[in-house]
Amino acid sequence: MDRLRALELLAVKAARKFDVFCEFAIIDPRTGRPIKLAAHQRELVKALQDIGDRPRDGQKFIFIAPPGAGKSQILIAFAAWMIGKLPNEHYGYLSYSNEVAAERSQAIRDFIADSTPYHLTFPNIEPDPKHWNATRFRVIRDNLGDPHPTLRSGGTTSGIVSIRFSGLIIDDPMDQNNSATARLREKTFKNYNDAINTRLVEGAWQVVIGTRWAEDDFIGRLIDEGGWTVVHIKAISDGGKSYWSEQYSIEHLRDKQYKKPFMFAMQYQGDTTGGEAGIIRELCTYDETLHHDDGGPVYVPLDRIPREGEARVAKVNGRWYKDMDLLIGVGVDTAMKKGQENDYTVAYVSGLDRHGNVWVLDRIKGKWGISELVEEIFKLYFKWKPFSIWVEDASSGTPAVETLISLMPAIPALTVPTDQGGKTSRAHAMSAHIHGGQVVFPARAEWFEDAKFFLTHYPNVPHDDDIDALFICIENLLTIMHPATIARRDKWQFQMR
Repeated sequence: MDRLRALELLAVKAARKFDVFCEFAIIDPRTGRPIKLAAHQRELVKALQDIGDRPRDGQKFIFIAPPGAGKSQILIAFAAWMIGKLPNEHYGYLSYSNEVAAERSQAIRDFIADSTPYHLTFPNIEPDPKHWNATRFRVIRDNLGDPHPTLRSGGTTSGIVSIRFSGLIIDDPMDQNNSATARLREKTFKNYNDAINTRLVEGAWQVVIGTRWAEDDFIGRLIDEGGWTVVHIKAISDGGKSYWSEQYSIEHLRDKQYKKPFMFAMQYQGDTTGGEAGIIRELCTYDETLHHDDGGPVYVPLDRIPREGEARVAKVNGRWYKDMDLLIGVGVDTAMKKGQENDYTVAYVSGLDRHGNVWVLDRIKGKWGISELVEEIFKLYFKWKPFSIWVEDASSGTPAVETLISLMPAIPALTVPTDQGGKTSRAHAMSAHIHGGQVVFPARAEWFEDAKFFLTHYPNVPHDDDIDALFICIENLLTIMHPATIARRDKWQFQMR
């Protein structure tokens, strides 16, 4: 009798306190006993408690945490808890696919239908047997004529119409598939804004949980919008400790980090700023306004501008590259290929010196039609007089690119096919040359910071045009022997004996 009374008192408290509800109603499948909230989970629970206390104040929370952090388990319990507290409201539960969202919905229904702690906490909540399916369900409500489900689940790219939500949960809005390209990331977010966000009633709350996939992924776009409270849990803290030592030892996390550093930096650390997550980590630079006695520009390792006195200033009218006898080429990645309507056209001008180094000289970037792009390429040609201009084209040939080439018969432009290795392979191939100082960039060029961002942050950027354009230029230059090298070669002579 005393135990039953204790459970009843605990249930009364669980109806008010979400942390108590979690440790009362969520069962650990490995032990069959109620869970004990971890420290990182308590941060999420604290935010969710605020919603439970003020359910019509329009709170917006983002919780970023590694895979396996127990985020979904907490949100499933939260959805059931909110339904118990306010059964007449309407809720949405979204994930990256319809199937995953339906699985979450099933777990919430099981909670309501089969959990004894839940029945003790909310004894008046009963399933509506006529409306109890995988993607939408109802509980018995005061308004029997209400046509909308208590909870509706779906994918983030699905169309949810004619339902007004007073609360929305988005559980992992993106996966590897719908985050693979900038276009797909844009499509997912656009659907949220057009078909989902518009269904929220005034004062509706929202909770988003997930891992990071790119700087412009779903969570990144929400953060850029502003108005969201963000809780970010790293797998390995800044102090070098495991975020959940009871489940994952620091040795286990370090092993994951060693085996897949890029994946770990992005999904476990939430690093979308380049750094460990970047393939190209840093750019070596030169300063074309500072010159050695031989007339060549000063090479500045690891992107450091020389301090005063480290090199003397010499005026060479900006034409130093002629004195270095550079073999100049241009690599162009256009936005005229299928599926790249939202991308930029980028062109890099680079010169190969007699020692096999590549000096990046210029870069243009814009969204141009064919006639405008032709004009831009003509400007580059007359400014730099390259021996060749390489324009990337799909292997099948795109009419727009072919038209572009046909309009430039007076300049040495030709198409080059798409590399079958993929963009990530291109970035890795270039990184060895760039990190080794064989490819250097003009530190004081007005376009340098923008180029640096898109090169060092790839693949966590909305556009990958810089990677393609620079690769085209570098790959073609490094396959050519500089004329000066040929002139210096020893001549073979035959002598009759």
